Amino acid sequence: MQSKTSCFNATLFKKHVTRFWPVWAAYLAIWLLEMPIALLSRREEFVHLGALAPGNVQMHVLGGINFGVVMSFCFAALMAMAVWSFLYNSRSASGAACLPVTRTAQFWSAVLGGAAPLLAVHVVIFLLTALAEAAIGLLHLPSLFTWLGATVLHLLFFYGFATLCAMLTGNIIVLPAVYVVLNFVAAGLVVLLSGIADFFLYGINGFDGGWLLWLSPAVQLFADRANPVTAYDAARDAWFTVGWVYNGWIASAVYALVGVGLLFAALALLRRRRMESAGDVVAVPVLKPVFRWCMGICAGLCFANLMLFLFNLSGTTQRMVFLSTSVWLIVGAFFGWFIAEMLIRRSFRVFRGGWRGFGGWALCCAVLLLGLTAAELDLFGLERRIPPADRIESVVVTGAGERALLDESEGIAQAMALHRDIIVHKPQQDQCSNREYYRMDTAGSYQIVDVYIDYILTNGGHMARYYRLPHRLDDTADDAAGLQALMNCPNAVANRKATPFEFSRDNVSFGELRAVMPAAECAAAAGYEDPADYVLIELGGFTAAAVEAMPEERRAALLRETLADWRYVDGEYVAGRDKYDYDQYYDQYGDYVAMPTLPELDDGGIDWAHIWLDYRLELNRQEAWELYESCVRPDLADNSLGRVWVLQDSDYAAAVCAGGLDIDARWPESDDEPVKTPVAVPMPTLPAAQADDARYWSLSTVPTVDSARTNAFFEAHGLHLYTVQQVREGSVPD
Repeated sequence: MQSKTSCFNATLFKKHVTRFWPVWAAYLAIWLLEMPIALLSRREEFVHLGALAPGNVQMHVLGGINFGVVMSFCFAALMAMAVWSFLYNSRSASGAACLPVTRTAQFWSAVLGGAAPLLAVHVVIFLLTALAEAAIGLLHLPSLFTWLGATVLHLLFFYGFATLCAMLTGNIIVLPAVYVVLNFVAAGLVVLLSGIADFFLYGINGFDGGWLLWLSPAVQLFADRANPVTAYDAARDAWFTVGWVYNGWIASAVYALVGVGLLFAALALLRRRRMESAGDVVAVPVLKPVFRWCMGICAGLCFANLMLFLFNLSGTTQRMVFLSTSVWLIVGAFFGWFIAEMLIRRSFRVFRGGWRGFGGWALCCAVLLLGLTAAELDLFGLERRIPPADRIESVVVTGAGERALLDESEGIAQAMALHRDIIVHKPQQDQCSNREYYRMDTAGSYQIVDVYIDYILTNGGHMARYYRLPHRLDDTADDAAGLQALMNCPNAVANRKATPFEFSRDNVSFGELRAVMPAAECAAAAGYEDPADYVLIELGGFTAAAVEAMPEERRAALLRETLADWRYVDGEYVAGRDKYDYDQYYDQYGDYVAMPTLPELDDGGIDWAHIWLDYRLELNRQEAWELYESCVRPDLADNSLGRVWVLQDSDYAAAVCAGGLDIDARWPESDDEPVKTPVAVPMPTLPAAQADDARYWSLSTVPTVDSARTNAFFEAHGLHLYTVQQVREGSVPD
């Protein structure tokens, strides 16, 4: 009779299931706490949420998918360590080789013996969670099936990956290290290369990883999350989250298929495995040189990044940074290479062979230094790269916290011209950034401006660059000054102050004017003869009767405290007093400094003309519309409003007024709004504060000395505008 070869052995399968029960029992216990027990413990909360409860249940269940990534990552490795533990002991490995069972049968029996209990846990948790949802009256099978499918796919990948890692080594302690490193090596390389690029590739502030992050499965799978489904409640004119949809199916399915493929790769390695490799760090001989190279390169990059982090080289020349990094790469590669050699040989005696082995390390160092040199000399043109104009859809420029969107040909051309100038001036920028930045004089003659240029391409991609531009305040022609001009070009101003809908007399609902003025002028504008009454009543919140009845000492003390909360000192608003010492306040740098004494007259009274306060005036709908239509819109059109200043120099202080304005308009109903799907069940009783207030759009801007129409409106309503320079100096023109 012809003999048959089996690919599975039931006895071995049962042995793996029963022998390693603590692993899958712990897996079951944790999932019980996370899913059905957690849902039952929130029963009262779901009752209180009412119609919002189904969405919260779905969020909890689908949130378990990300938790499942962590669980699968950990327990797949633990189970692989358990079922393949016999490969890491010489006696048990030899015993397995003597069994009358083929290696293929041993492989699939071990794989299924480890995977089947874990997969069964998912089915059990699915059923128990469904019962828990039914018990609280919130059963939602689609989200449960989504959870089951996604977590099973994740487990298939991580288990296949862990099984392959088990075949690469003969040491059970090395297995989890290999598993973790290979899961995160791509993301780690992105971080390490970004750290080097920050110092040697001008304008490149690290890398986003792109497709390379697909080689870090744990990172990629954890990034796939559920998206909320919203519904509209017409009674409250508000949107609420009523459900969730998982958006990671493609990634999960691809990785699961890869995991199955890795199982067959692991089978191929097991068939050719030398059982006497038990105890070896690298069980596959052909991978030993790869292990040395990976250890050498990664250790070199890690050590160089560590040294660049520990030692501040920003005050040195670029040549010194290059030489220092070269040395650190060589030293790190030395440790990595020979530690790998020690692990492979399982001995510290790796230098007794003379110079043998140093050749590979020297070649590894040469590769690292060539890469560093290529970055320093920009051999690949990354620093000089600017996308062609016909491939640019728009450019977003951010400088000193201000943002400009350029989407017209003229604005894009200006942004590209500034970018070219910055690249051409790289030597000057490096010199100033590395030396003069740390030698600024106390008069503040230098300023460093951070600029971020992001090209949005027609194919949906991005190309971003980041620069630190040193600016001498008396230089009006450097790149920082060019950035200032770009931020205030017509295209930038128009986009900065653009509204998503047309403001009209019908939808403008509110307005407010703000101006920093001497206290005496604030009091007069509010109709008070005595500035002290204005401060105590309007700013302090006291009634007129209470102020009138106050003893003089009490009145003086309250006046002092109120002014300490509302004064402008050196042109800066007092952000807050020290609660233990009213004579201390926060300055613009977040430090406590001494509160200047109140200016006094010769007779001991307060000099109200030199105490600056922030005066605010609310406008009704008609006044707000008049301000917008007759003043703000034409001033924006001629570029006298809407400007920003990335350079805080004397020109800024002399041109910008210490004040501002806000105009609010209600978002109109239109066909362009998202489809409003009515909520099928009555919404629960919610406080009015939870209603959607985002139905208004606010236009805010700061007047300048050139915004004549807007400034005239301020004056007509009793608010006099002073420049930032005048407020800083405390000068009141006659």
